[in-house]
Amino acid sequence: MIRPMMMERMDWRTAPALLALMSLPRVGPATALAVGRGERDVDELSQPEALAALYDGALKQIDRLQQGGVIVLGFFDDRFPARLREAPLRPRSSTSVGALMRSCDLRWR
Repeated sequence: MIRPMMMERMDWRTAPALLALMSLPRVGPATALAVGRGERDVDELSQPEALAALYDGALKQIDRLQQGGVIVLGFFDDRFPARLREAPLRPRSSTSVGALMRSCDLRWR
């Protein structure tokens, strides 16, 4: 379990951190990515005290996906597809676009 004081040193660019951020009210992909880039401060968001529990939940969700053979990549992961990173309506994680990538014949780069 992540302790609230550890949240100060959190790497907000990771997939579980981005998922936790986007679980907060009124925080979508753009805001989460801004926090990941260091352009926004977590303390400015609504209910930042809930992030430790949300982060734990995101870790559990990712663990379940990985047990099912799903690879979870956050937006800032070097393995995140470049073509998706540059898309105007880019996804926040590649798990949300696995079927799209197959249907569009996109290749991992």
